[in-house]
Amino acid sequence: MQGDRRFKGMHEVDEAGRVSATTPTRQWIRALHVDLVGRHPDPRQLARWMTAARRGASHRQIAGEVLRSDEYCRGQVAALHRALLDRDVDPAGLEAWTTALTAGLALQDVIAGMCDSFEYKTLYPATAAFIESLYQRLLSRASDPDSKAIWLTALDQRTSTLAVIRGFLSSAEYCAQRVTELHQRLLGRDPDRAELPERVVALMQGAPLQDAVLGFVSSAEYIARAETRPDAARSARRTIARGTMPILPRAEDPDDDVLELVRGGDIRGALERLMQRHGTSVYRYCRAALADPALADDIQQQVFIEAFRDLPRFAGRSTVRTWLLGIARHRVLDAAKRRRRSRSHLDD
Repeated sequence: MQGDRRFKGMHEVDEAGRVSATTPTRQWIRALHVDLVGRHPDPRQLARWMTAARRGASHRQIAGEVLRSDEYCRGQVAALHRALLDRDVDPAGLEAWTTALTAGLALQDVIAGMCDSFEYKTLYPATAAFIESLYQRLLSRASDPDSKAIWLTALDQRTSTLAVIRGFLSSAEYCAQRVTELHQRLLGRDPDRAELPERVVALMQGAPLQDAVLGFVSSAEYIARAETRPDAARSARRTIARGTMPILPRAEDPDDDVLELVRGGDIRGALERLMQRHGTSVYRYCRAALADPALADDIQQQVFIEAFRDLPRFAGRSTVRTWLLGIARHRVLDAAKRRRRSRSHLDD
């Protein structure tokens, strides 16, 4: 006979005083891994966290370790890099940002650093385009004339681009979006009006986004939901399929109509629409990277030739614009290598 049990922290304590980690704790650890790193914990990890629970570690302590883990931080860096810089992160950048995150850097600082990089500004060399990109990438909407004018004026008055980016990241709109998204994805519901202010204000005042995540996954509601939610298996499959939980808004691809043309077999029409929308951006990126207008024009044509060839196989792992600029980046690197080799031969 099992006898009466009482709970102490994350433990069950039976009438003889023996302590054992509960099944709900095991379910919570699995849910935590699925939601934060996009997969179930392997047996060794599960055993590690269960041992920590038996030794008195709280939900918050365990979740905090997962949020500082190399795997979680690498996943966030990779996702942010693709979302903001339109390409996969290089090994050196991945190591540098991951090291900073595991040491306690806020995710907002990673976002700000990427948006303030030379590479990002090369994508948007015009001031108005740079500001518009922040609306699209950070707030997932087009700018409104009045607020855009305020940011443009700030830059004209020598406010740094980094300060402007931080203004976006500490805005009530951005912070409310992130808190709302975390409510929906981690608790499975929309927040009620009384729940938003405290968390939103904390983010506006500089609390790391990781702290907001930590608050959700160590909450009594999340712990209970990990045990009882009827859609747990289906939710796990969806989360695992998409990978780590991103900390930026999920915007719809503005080129969905182009993809509809592709699905309908009109590849030429799809390409023409892409050239109208993104031809100038691709050219500006190539020109800024190569400092050679004629070569940039040649590379732009190569990009759209490749796009015409590969559009039917577009897998949708990024937006179409991100995919195009990824092609452009590779062709720019190829052109830069050829130019260096040519100069080396001339010097010889």
